[in-house]
Amino acid sequence: MHTEIFQTLESETPIAMSIQNRIKDYIVSASGIRAIFAADNNENSGVGEITLPDRIIAGLFALSYCRFMQKRIGKPGPVVAMGSDSRPTGTAIGGTALRVLLAQGMNVRYCGILPSPAIMAYVGKSKDLDGFFYITASHNPVGHNGCKCGAEDGSVLSGKDSDELNSLSLSLVQDTEAIKEVTALMSADNDSLTQILSETATWKTEADG
Repeated sequence: MHTEIFQTLESETPIAMSIQNRIKDYIVSASGIRAIFAADNNENSGVGEITLPDRIIAGLFALSYCRFMQKRIGKPGPVVAMGSDSRPTGTAIGGTALRVLLAQGMNVRYCGILPSPAIMAYVGKSKDLDGFFYITASHNPVGHNGCKCGAEDGSVLSGKDSDELNSLSLSLVQDTEAIKEVTALMSADNDSLTQILSETATWKTEADG
């Protein structure tokens, strides 16, 4: 499935080629994407740093979710909850993903660290949330991490929706313009970021409630 993603890009950009090679190690499934994100590539590692290719891939997945949700909702500015489990690499993944979500006009309620059932229940009972973006690798060792996404009922995307999101994500890995966009966003000033992070405690309390 998606064998085209493993073909060589018609680009000599080293980072584009390293991203394409790196995606081969990812597991892409109905529950999202997953890999060993710890920079030392040790699945039991407590290292919080991640490599540049992994950071960009996380940003590309966030970009694909933005495009998917904008199409699904049919209006600008979908409202989504975002959070992560307590894995050390969650901060690095989340920082990139959050920048991308905000740059694409998503309205984000960043809830910080909380269990997946909490964010899913929060979205499911909310009347104004359109979905969630959650960083986790479920039961896998601590060096693993990943991203899973859900819709307005609080459930993880499945079936046709999951296939559409995954196909879009894998196509963006081949898109040099998307790679450049995400790379630029990773270091760009973002006036909304500080404000969003300052509201974390509020949204976390609401989600935990």
